[in-house]
Amino acid sequence: MRTPAKLEADLVPTNTWGKNLRAVLPPSGWDRLRRWAYERAGHRCEICGATGKEQGRKHDVEAHEIWEYDDVSHTQTLVGVQALCPRTHMVKHYGRSMKVGAAHVVRQHLAEVNGWSATTIAIYEDYIFDVHAHRSRFRWTVNMLDFLRDMHAQGVINDRDLEVAKENLRGKK
Repeated sequence: MRTPAKLEADLVPTNTWGKNLRAVLPPSGWDRLRRWAYERAGHRCEICGATGKEQGRKHDVEAHEIWEYDDVSHTQTLVGVQALCPRTHMVKHYGRSMKVGAAHVVRQHLAEVNGWSATTIAIYEDYIFDVHAHRSRFRWTVNMLDFLRDMHAQGVINDRDLEVAKENLRGKK
């Protein structure tokens, strides 16, 4: 049995790029939601425990959306928001990090957090890019509304935030 990795990339299908909370919530709602995630995590990375300040950044953590994928119905469902240090966040956005020249940083962080060798990382890269290429062949339905309703019920976002998000989601089908 494969031991699950502590840190994994999260490559979203190409045709769902830009469909995210920051794009559908008003700026004040996005700020409330991300700050809620930061507070809940104690301003430390929920995966490796580090902070951005320890990595030479001006901020401790960044907000990252957690998605689940149904590869049969091609539904991408938002299930959470987590606080991540900048390096862990770079691993989550592996493809973008590679494009901006941060390959060494993401590979080193994967090695440190997961205890992986360069060979394991190379195999993993092939795997995640194969999965991404396969998923990107299909049209996906993105479900953010259930998560947003839950955040509203918990008082994390307000009525206006939810209404603006609903309106924006109607326009992004």
